[in-house]
Amino acid sequence: MSYSVKLTNKVILSGFAAIKPDCLFSHRALIATNVSRASSNQVINLGGSTQVSFDLSTYIGKKGLRFHDRSSKLIAAAIKILLDDTQLLERYSNTDVCLVVGSDGALHSQDEVVREAMLTPRSLNPKAYPNRGCNVIAGQASLMFQLLGESTVVSSGYRSGIDALIYAVRKVLVSDRPAPYIVAAGEGLSEARSLRKKHKTCAGTDYIAAIEGSVALLIEKDSQSTSIHPGSYQVIGYQQAYDTATPLDAMQAFIVALGYQSQAIDSIILGCEDVVHVYTTAATQTVPYDVFGATTLLKLLEMIGLIGLSDPTQAKDIPKRVAIGSADRHGSISMLLLQQT
Repeated sequence: MSYSVKLTNKVILSGFAAIKPDCLFSHRALIATNVSRASSNQVINLGGSTQVSFDLSTYIGKKGLRFHDRSSKLIAAAIKILLDDTQLLERYSNTDVCLVVGSDGALHSQDEVVREAMLTPRSLNPKAYPNRGCNVIAGQASLMFQLLGESTVVSSGYRSGIDALIYAVRKVLVSDRPAPYIVAAGEGLSEARSLRKKHKTCAGTDYIAAIEGSVALLIEKDSQSTSIHPGSYQVIGYQQAYDTATPLDAMQAFIVALGYQSQAIDSIILGCEDVVHVYTTAATQTVPYDVFGATTLLKLLEMIGLIGLSDPTQAKDIPKRVAIGSADRHGSISMLLLQQT
């Protein structure tokens, strides 16, 4: 699909939770606030790679965690925080709550299984083998939290997070039921990624170390959401384009196709493989940020100013319109335009 889609019905991004190497935060429903639950001294440096160091079992319990890979644990923890803070299962039946995960975590597990088979004298590790399944993360999270709606995984490399968000928006639009979607994305710092910790940026010159993180977003129909607040965003439109000249040109054309000018967009967040470009009215910023599927979604939550927001009156400083997209080296790009409610 290479054409833009402008939404006529309101779809709302009404809540989020995220885990980053330097903090863990969430946006509670009804009040514009964030809760910091970890600090920068809870970060482990693994030969230049950065791993979140906090007890995941605090958020998701200990039962069955032995056989979950790191990506599954991080994503499950973000989902748990989102469920608690938005009280989603108190507002909806668990048969209506759906989950879509954007992650390449299964590929990392596959990599580890293959490396172990080739480089060690042992047989395959039976506890690592199940994590190779593409849908394993969504399946584990659905079982853990008793989510009985649709459960699926989108695995499209650097575009995984944005593609998962677009998938959820489309499904919410066509559903004739009050079916909210949890969109989760992220990658854990696996042994395989640590060994390949130096990743080339799209510029082909700099190298950065791998980090890890996860994010969970709540997507609802406007008519169903009871958590509209100053931090909520409406999805204006989306596009998945192919064979584009440059990611920025594609983003600007997408914005114009929806009836806006680039000058009317407060923040443009554009992930190009393991680099995120941020364009605002004040400055341009380029950030190395290798979290694969969660990259641009984590940066989105930073840019809309919700981290550290404890006073609802500060909501006036949140960007009114945010365009977010993620591209790969093959010229494919996925984009959304969000507007504050």
